[in-house]
Amino acid sequence: MSDSVDEGRLTEPSEQDRRPFYNDIRDDYDENFGRDRTSRELALGKVRGPATAFIVLGIMGALAALIGLVAVIIQQHSQAIGNGERLAIMVMCIVLLGLALAFFLFVLYAGINMFHLRQRRLVLVAAFLVSGLAIGGAYAILFFPFGIWALVVLFQTEVRREFR
Repeated sequence: MSDSVDEGRLTEPSEQDRRPFYNDIRDDYDENFGRDRTSRELALGKVRGPATAFIVLGIMGALAALIGLVAVIIQQHSQAIGNGERLAIMVMCIVLLGLALAFFLFVLYAGINMFHLRQRRLVLVAAFLVSGLAIGGAYAILFFPFGIWALVVLFQTEVRREFR
């Protein structure tokens, strides 16, 4: 948008020079590379997706475990009184659902820490555990991609460097 030189004199920019350009290659460049971002901002951009997935998985899993605990207690309590076998089944279900609740709260905590680039080892353990859920059954395969995604991102050098 500078003045052009015509035979040694300055002239005003033409109308075409004043109009903004749209739908050119620079549009994409400006969005992704227009301003300089720090290495921390780049790392945060990379972990944002898996961190959000871990937070959602943690919340949904913890809610499901709590609903399961309440359902087992309501359904089995009246039948378990005086029946040792029913009581053992109820206690086993409560223990397993309590473990599931603890696991999903751990995944939620790891997702929050990943979002803030803190406690890399804890986040790695959670990513390995979420990836390991693939052996847990038919529905567990839904968690597997998120664990692998987190592992791939966490082992990138620039992301590893930004964890405190």
